[in-house]
Amino acid sequence: MHKESQASTSENDKLTAALAHIGVIVPYAGVLVPLLVWLTHRKKAPFVEFHALQALLYRIFLMLIPVFIWPLIMIMAFLSTPTMALLDNSGPSGEPSGINYIVMTVLFFTPFVLAILFLLFILALVLYGLIAAALVYSGRNFRYPFLARIAERLGSHA
Repeated sequence: MHKESQASTSENDKLTAALAHIGVIVPYAGVLVPLLVWLTHRKKAPFVEFHALQALLYRIFLMLIPVFIWPLIMIMAFLSTPTMALLDNSGPSGEPSGINYIVMTVLFFTPFVLAILFLLFILALVLYGLIAAALVYSGRNFRYPFLARIAERLGSHA
């Protein structure tokens, strides 16, 4: 299905498949682009169908990541505040003493660092989708790890 040669894939098919991958830049609504491409090209253009289905699965994956990760970061942020209050057994100078100061500092900054790392991770995944679009547009085969096999099984030309 997806192993068509570059010569047998038309420029229009390459462009359409690339557009399905470019939908990655539109948060949440970007799932509509590969879905529409897949619905309009399935059973007609195997190259486009495969890449649109792959892009659709990738977008769904990208939409699910924040659902699971962001609440964990928020829980950590909310739990760090009472923990810091419990550790705040200040000395005579009013400052937390010794190890408590280090633990409180780590607890305070950890949610912020995790949120920044999470956003950088999402940015990297978006860039990966754009790389996929560029490769597909150039006629090269692109396969998302794990998702390509699922797309092959779900595709109508499997």
